[in-house]
Amino acid sequence: MKKMSFSKISWSLFFTIVMISFISASNALLHTSKDSDIIRTQLYSNFSVIFTQSMLLLLMSWQVLNFRAINFLVAIRGQSEKIQKQMIKTIIFEVIIYFSFYYGSFMLSGNIWFKDGYVLIGVMILLMRAFIILFLGMIITSLYRGQHIAIIIVAVQLSNFVYHFFLETKILLVQYSPLYDPIYRALHHIYNI
Repeated sequence: MKKMSFSKISWSLFFTIVMISFISASNALLHTSKDSDIIRTQLYSNFSVIFTQSMLLLLMSWQVLNFRAINFLVAIRGQSEKIQKQMIKTIIFEVIIYFSFYYGSFMLSGNIWFKDGYVLIGVMILLMRAFIILFLGMIITSLYRGQHIAIIIVAVQLSNFVYHFFLETKILLVQYSPLYDPIYRALHHIYNI
């Protein structure tokens, strides 16, 4: 039986992350007009959170659980700390790749970046989403040694949804632009953004 090398695993991981990011970016770009800014195109859409970011977090969980299966053998060799550092590096790499392709696709589309609102708040919202996924990825690394695996995975997924559907949608997007405030839209007869 031929043994799989680390480089083959790394390339397959890289292409999986790129495909997840590409699906999310293409969905966002296909369902928006040419006049949309980056916040409206990439963050107001729920598809990326419901599907691709959830898939990214599940992929991270699957990777950590694969190492958990050999935790005993790793601990005997005194390599647990090295494996945990490698998992953290991998998760950071995955988040950078995902968001680089996700946000980079908008840059290549030629649309205006922050047309609807404040640039500083818009940049903060974009960075916050990346940091939230990175933070949740760090929590996922606790699956390597932790108990209650299912609870951690469900809590991570729910945290992603709570951040997007409550904090980001109800508070941060309204701070970015009043166009995202349902009351403002109703008063100004803006029914579709």
